[in-house]
Amino acid sequence: MIQTLFGSLEEEKKTGFLDRMKQAVTRTRENLADRIDAVVSIGKEIDRGTLDDLEATLLGADLGTATTEQVLSTLREKADRKQIKDLS
Repeated sequence: MIQTLFGSLEEEKKTGFLDRMKQAVTRTRENLADRIDAVVSIGKEIDRGTLDDLEATLLGADLGTATTEQVLSTLREKADRKQIKDLS
């Protein structure tokens, strides 16, 4: 890059608003996935405490109460059908 008294001869490419928003959403999604993995990973049994932690994580990520309840409801149904380890 050549620098002059009036600035550089080559303009640095600035990211646009939509590109910055895409990057922010990607970081948010990755962060949420990491937080969910931390709650339900390492062979943890899905118990009431785990569900409480998952609920707090989902609500903290601003997914909303309807989505959070749907996720938790689905997990409880799968536990009832013995598709995941039983809830304590």
